[in-house]
Amino acid sequence: MQVLWINLGIAVVSVIISFAVRALVAVITTKDYFNRHVREAVRLGFVERQFEIDGETINFSEGPNNGPPLLLIPGQGCTWQEYSKALPGLVNSYHIVIVDVLGHGKSTWNPELYTAVKISDVVASFIGQQFNGPILIAGHSSGDRKSG
Repeated sequence: MQVLWINLGIAVVSVIISFAVRALVAVITTKDYFNRHVREAVRLGFVERQFEIDGETINFSEGPNNGPPLLLIPGQGCTWQEYSKALPGLVNSYHIVIVDVLGHGKSTWNPELYTAVKISDVVASFIGQQFNGPILIAGHSSGDRKSG
């Protein structure tokens, strides 16, 4: 019986060590994945700014003016940095602006404002004050609903 417990103990310790090694490898190989793309966006000329609308702060990132304006709106729980990986393929053709909607990133955090209507109104005000003509808009997930 004692041999059975020893073997069981060895098996449990082996499984724990195996999971620990796999977790460590995952952390080491992916730890810079997100920040690497944000650094590339900054290198491409993207600058983070803030804008006041109706007493609320809207955080956004703006790239060089290389074409027609393209407003990108991240989905729920995402910030402008989520688009970083896609920016190198777009930056030479568009004037890209990426907005952090209310409750995201460095934009105003106030749960009373987290309605689709309020967020859409703020995005519409942002568009009206930041752009002088027609723009292209693309939204990811719920960002698409806020673009209408």
